[in-house]
Amino acid sequence: MGRGAPPGLGRGRKGKRMTADVLLNILWVVAMSLLGLALPVGIGMMADWRGEGGGPGRLLLAGLLALLVSWACGFSLQYGAIQVASLGEVPRPAWQWLPFGEGSGLLGWGGPGLPVEAGRLALFLYQAAGAATVVVLALALPGRFLPGPALVGMAVFIGGLGYPLLGHWVWGGGWLAALGRTAYMGHGFVDYGGAGVYYALGGLLALAGQLAVREGEAPQKEAAPEVSLPFRLRSPRQLNREVRQVAGEVLRTRGRPAGLGSYLGGSLLALLGLTALNAAAAWEALPRLGLVVVNTWLGAAAGGVTAAVYMAFTTTRFHPAMLARGLVAGAVAGAGLAPFASPEALLAVGAGAGLLVCLGSYFLGHVLHLPDPAGFIPAFGFAGLWGVLAVGLLADGTFGQGLNGVGRDVYLGVAGQGVSGVLFLAPGLRPDFGQLTAQLLGLVVIAGWALGPGWLLFRLAGLPQRAVEEAPEAGP
Repeated sequence: MGRGAPPGLGRGRKGKRMTADVLLNILWVVAMSLLGLALPVGIGMMADWRGEGGGPGRLLLAGLLALLVSWACGFSLQYGAIQVASLGEVPRPAWQWLPFGEGSGLLGWGGPGLPVEAGRLALFLYQAAGAATVVVLALALPGRFLPGPALVGMAVFIGGLGYPLLGHWVWGGGWLAALGRTAYMGHGFVDYGGAGVYYALGGLLALAGQLAVREGEAPQKEAAPEVSLPFRLRSPRQLNREVRQVAGEVLRTRGRPAGLGSYLGGSLLALLGLTALNAAAAWEALPRLGLVVVNTWLGAAAGGVTAAVYMAFTTTRFHPAMLARGLVAGAVAGAGLAPFASPEALLAVGAGAGLLVCLGSYFLGHVLHLPDPAGFIPAFGFAGLWGVLAVGLLADGTFGQGLNGVGRDVYLGVAGQGVSGVLFLAPGLRPDFGQLTAQLLGLVVIAGWALGPGWLLFRLAGLPQRAVEEAPEAGP
């Protein structure tokens, strides 16, 4: 702090003066977390682009409930067992359930509400933005079929228990993070920017809700671009004609679906919020901040272009909505890998996410027969799982030394080796199949947590609505 600062400014708990680094970290996390609130807002805009989403008002209510329940208990369940020294936190009484000894943490608790400490409040803002994102994403599709009390109950449960428990396992000192120490699985499960904890969880909860609430209903083909598989052979003359047709579609401005502008704007707002949350997570690695942001946007660009090209050459039409979905999916997939790999690797991950959006949309519409007009399930759920797996495949080993208490100085017999996958490692570093195993296990846990208890809870939440629909009409 400079001279002339007001009394108490720059002081932490019990009046202890913060260092300049700690104060910078706190300011950075607060600023990026506030900007990260653009993510759930963008998701809400995308959900309502055809007037078929959960309703902006209902999604706003769900997001606000997530913030409140996160303050009341969710944040304490997630982070109550640890203190973040880089944000100026000091040890304090806390409780963690360790059913099988050290490294088996299933649940933490630091007391109700929040202590008035600068570092803890900054961390709360960061995770509250994530909680709102998960809740809005989970309820954007099935929420419009739930009665009001059921919607409120689901928002409170997801924000106050479902998301915080998974967050504790990964970021709060829980068992997934400790796999490197307890089971020699790399550095434990690694999810830097929330590809699994935020986006895969939210997207797969939406899938569970659709399976539970909309079971058996045919998809509304007019609500989303029709996706085809690329197995049709074409002659050079056909290809030339289709390229010309696609070029004309790109330049065409009339006849676009109503609400498309809102959808595209929402996707860009979501990308901005996602980038901000990725940047906020870099408070302990600010030298990597530039790489994190560049990788996020390169992944997004690769995903958008890949989805657009796929649609162009399988349907001979340009689909702006699929471009937007690929854009978001590329950023989502890159969220877990952004500081651990080169830009070239993120281009590959983003392109894979763009392709996954198209194939995932086909799978939902033609195999599961589930409507997803906004494309949330493939763009967030499937892409998030791909991002989790990508860490175990493509992390180059140049960053993450000492993460989760593993290999601070030497790892796999190599000095300075960090989080490592099995492909495209930096020169002189060794592949780590243990890390790939940890990522696969984390992927299974996230999918099971969302599709198991998530499906059951959505099923129970929809019972009153189904009872009303199935009740016989009263006679005259």
